Amino acid sequence: MATGVVTKKNLWPIIKANLSLAKGSYAAVGFPGDSAKAKQSRGGGMDNIQVALANEFGSPPGASPVVPARPFMRQTFSGTKRKKFMDAGTDLLGMIAKGQMSTRIALGRLGTMGASAVKDEITSPSPAFVPNAPYTVAKKKSSHPLIDTGAMRAAVTHKVRMKSGIGAK
Repeated sequence: MATGVVTKKNLWPIIKANLSLAKGSYAAVGFPGDSAKAKQSRGGGMDNIQVALANEFGSPPGASPVVPARPFMRQTFSGTKRKKFMDAGTDLLGMIAKGQMSTRIALGRLGTMGASAVKDEITSPSPAFVPNAPYTVAKKKSSHPLIDTGAMRAAVTHKVRMKSGIGAK
């Protein structure tokens, strides 16, 4: 039986740097990129972020037309749905602490998970949103409250925002 010397790489400096970065870094999920500024083809000159805000919070009192709140962002990250993101974050932090993953990659995975969940909430909200008014259904030929052209849903993305330091961009 052959014997030999096994050299293990000291990962502690890398792990320590990644854990330090994790403290001030995050994944911004929703409309953090340029796609938020893209104008909607049928949005009356509104861009994706304006349409998203109007749907998330609804129209202010006394505004016309009345748009009910359809809080797709809040529903995605609250209540029992929040637990899956907390659990994923805990698992990813564990991988960072073991030297199995960088902070940037872990946050990228969490951001991808969040963006996918927001898109799912837009498509199949739970609980369901207030239905479209008959006029709206006739105008856009759809009864789905948050999807007209699909531009807002397609604009949902994420960006990893790294605290300045090692590995930051």
